[in-house]
Amino acid sequence: IQPAPLAWGTPSGGKLSANHWKVICTIHLVVTLIRVWAYGNDGTKLPLLQNFLHLVRALQILNLRSTSKQLSEAYTSEMLQYLTTLQELFPNWEFVPNQHYSLHMGEFLQTMGPLHARDTSAFERVNHEL
Repeated sequence: IQPAPLAWGTPSGGKLSANHWKVICTIHLVVTLIRVWAYGNDGTKLPLLQNFLHLVRALQILNLRSTSKQLSEAYTSEMLQYLTTLQELFPNWEFVPNQHYSLHMGEFLQTMGPLHARDTSAFERVNHEL
């Protein structure tokens, strides 16, 4: 696991890679948002936290090196919960194609196996050079 850049989120922090975003969202923000949104406020942020955690759980399943029918179903369930509660929290939100595509990933886990086998991160290193 690569650590997140020290100045991420600021202009001096530079561009974040997909791996940086994954680490920030699945580790750093989970710890931080639980501390900030689950405790010490009036509870208005708790639905936002729960929504975010559905997305994190789906991403964790998607990034496993092995898969099964149960994991595929768990992924689909978490993603549906994420998108459903996203629509409840933000009624005017219009879904984008990537969110629609994410609903098919559970099926792809069953038919094509784990995501790492078809990952393009090897090519991401040269994205900034193109």
